Amino acid sequence: MNWTKKLLIILLLIVIGFAFAKFYIIEDAQKVQVDKNYAFPLEEIFSQYNDLQKFVRWNEDELSEKDLFINYYQPYQGVGSSMSYRNKKGDIKGELSIIEQKENYIQYQYFKGNQEPLYVKVLFSAETENSTKVTYLVEKPAKTILNKIEDYWKEEPTFFILDKQVDGLEQLLSNRIEKEKIFTNITYDSIMLDDRKEEILLGKHFSVMNSGNMFQKSVQDNIDQLQQYIRVSLNKKEDEYGFPKMIMNPNQMKNKQISYYLGIPLSSSVKLNDKLYGFRTLERSKAFSVYVKGNVPNIYNSVKPLTNKAKKDSLLYNKAEYIFLSAPKTEEEVKLKIILPVSK
Repeated sequence: MNWTKKLLIILLLIVIGFAFAKFYIIEDAQKVQVDKNYAFPLEEIFSQYNDLQKFVRWNEDELSEKDLFINYYQPYQGVGSSMSYRNKKGDIKGELSIIEQKENYIQYQYFKGNQEPLYVKVLFSAETENSTKVTYLVEKPAKTILNKIEDYWKEEPTFFILDKQVDGLEQLLSNRIEKEKIFTNITYDSIMLDDRKEEILLGKHFSVMNSGNMFQKSVQDNIDQLQQYIRVSLNKKEDEYGFPKMIMNPNQMKNKQISYYLGIPLSSSVKLNDKLYGFRTLERSKAFSVYVKGNVPNIYNSVKPLTNKAKKDSLLYNKAEYIFLSAPKTEEEVKLKIILPVSK
């Protein structure tokens, strides 16, 4: 009898403790306002928030790391559009929907796991013709002890990590706009001094005999394979990656063996399921650059005016970067941007 009473008391305490953890609020509901700025026109920015398929693409880091299944529901943009995600076990899940939209205004409802919904209002205003201010008004629900315990044990993905959002969207739009504008502003064979921006490249080192067209065939084949990997294995769209870039010592074109690195810029590093390729970060630097066009392999020697300029100005350089603005096919004219990072 004593044991029965003790067991009942223990069970009662457990129930009371669970109820306390579930309903006792340790974090009050919060309202947070955050302002962010983009160097792009309002219509470009608004369309990225209004379409959930686009929205998820530049929030993809949060989802791709968790091996989640994603579903979209009609309509795919505007009021009533929604998406959901879940993992194989079903213990990580969430839903995002647009519940209100007016001119330059969107409100989202975000369910993360079994928690109370997060409401996010996003306001858009044009600062200038080519810049947009985005204001986030986030209503965070109150949190109980049980919510905090769940947060500790589950590394659930989440949207509205605002710094990541800004970086992801700016990089994605930069890739697309840079591709669109680059061909309208080209002046060939004119040396320029650039600020070479920081980049994340997905790629690999290669080595090939410099005999006949072996080097050229190696470059062409490896570009095709790398682009195929990015499109198929990583499921990246064309505006999510940049032009192929080859990096090598500019003085080795007469060598019997040529070593080079081939990579493609991505907006951010992602989880890789194999070790076929890896990531490489290029640091920001000053650089001489020139646009050239011609036939391969002679076009690679067009780096000489840049190295001569660096020597004349008493600047140090190491490796040159060759950006392929068109496919390096032997029988066709090739367009390149050659970059030579320099330092004092």
